[in-house]
Amino acid sequence: MSKNILRMREITRELESLDLDNLTSADEKLCDDLMEEFEELRRAEGIGDISKLMREPISKPMKPDIGGSDVEPGMKFYNRSNLDELRTYIQSQDKTGITEPVSAGKYIRGLITGDWSNAEVERRAITTVSSGAGWIIPEIISSIIIPMALNKAQVFKAGAMSVPMESKTLLVPKITEMPKTEWKAESVKFSEDTGMQFFGVELSAKTLMGLVKISIELAQDGINVENVIEEAMSDAIALALDLAVLNGSGAENQPTGILNTDGILTEDLENADITSYDFLSRAYYKLEAENEIATGLIAPSNLFSDLDLLKDLQNNRLSPPLSWEGSPQKPSYQKLSSNQLSDSAVMGDFSKVLVGMRTDLQVKVAETGEGFEKLEVWIRCFLRADVGIRRPKAFCKIANYGEVAS
Repeated sequence: MSKNILRMREITRELESLDLDNLTSADEKLCDDLMEEFEELRRAEGIGDISKLMREPISKPMKPDIGGSDVEPGMKFYNRSNLDELRTYIQSQDKTGITEPVSAGKYIRGLITGDWSNAEVERRAITTVSSGAGWIIPEIISSIIIPMALNKAQVFKAGAMSVPMESKTLLVPKITEMPKTEWKAESVKFSEDTGMQFFGVELSAKTLMGLVKISIELAQDGINVENVIEEAMSDAIALALDLAVLNGSGAENQPTGILNTDGILTEDLENADITSYDFLSRAYYKLEAENEIATGLIAPSNLFSDLDLLKDLQNNRLSPPLSWEGSPQKPSYQKLSSNQLSDSAVMGDFSKVLVGMRTDLQVKVAETGEGFEKLEVWIRCFLRADVGIRRPKAFCKIANYGEVAS
């Protein structure tokens, strides 16, 4: 749902709150101004009859039109290939009016030290204090940190997609059954169970938090400290995103990650020793049997080291299968390690992962406990996000593997 429509609903509520039988001159002016604004917004949205639209509950999730139309543009999805577009989109939401280049690191350093020398543009970007006494980072700053985090997250390297959320909830289509075909005789009814099936997966923004600790001396005197702060914040968010996408428990206030999603495929090694690449081949072709092609394998680093140690009977390095190495006609999937996994790995088409996120990143700088005496501060950064798996059978969980066979 666009910001224009949300504002139109706010105007509707304001008008309904007025006592039309006892309007003061100020109320009449306010009424005229609101009506004029409402008409401008209606024309901007290209809406004719708006009565049905205004009656819909404001909490109803947005339904993105993936393909778009002349009236409503399609919902834009972002991955590592178009993060510059995402940065531009986030900047377009900024209301500070700042057009000069800014530095997220200088902004955070100023919040820590109170020293805004050589950071006048960043000081002007301070706009809003959140209810928790932290700072809501303006979009012009968020547009630096968020794309950096997405670029670093392993799930995005494997192909995961992101979409900005303009409200708390977002409804996207989820495929539950792929289309089937049949040879049909003349004048015979097509079978009823052969169509592709969809239902909506609702993303509901949850709080995703990362913590970074830094000394005040480093913030004041460190060389290149602005870049260090940006890197640290984006690293913290990237790790938290990886955890949510891969292994989110789905408990209250936590997204449901791939490993805890109902309906994914499983290749269970039952803690057997790894003696070959066979389990990866089985997982790969389980996905192909569902008409899915793996874009990535994300696993703990020790799994990859175990595979490197595999030997044949002559003590030569064991050659991996074609699905692992790929060919010019059929490239292989990416191999990525993540410390957010321990005894399981995930293979699949990560473009079927969707991360919805609000773009109003928030930061709180605090001196607590021993940190006060040590001149250390915690930078707590958080954003609102959720994870949706658009096709569970596009993923295979490789579970319970043991050690490499000696």
